[in-house]
Amino acid sequence: MLNRRTFTRAVASAAALVAAPALRAQGDRILLAQSAAFSGPAAQLGIQFHQGAKLYFNQLNAQGACIAVPSSW
Repeated sequence: MLNRRTFTRAVASAAALVAAPALRAQGDRILLAQSAAFSGPAAQLGIQFHQGAKLYFNQLNAQGACIAVPSSW
């Protein structure tokens, strides 16, 4: 007999099988993004987050990590 729990499991399993190929890494590029305020009352926090990320990636690159940083930084 097909009850709600069995149906939900079947739908979730089917969705996982369909989505599995899309969940793997695509190519050799990883895009990191950050959502932060750069204006308004929380601007200083967002600016400090941004500066910290730049510092970290610059340190990784200095160690030979070869992380491409957009020129807009």
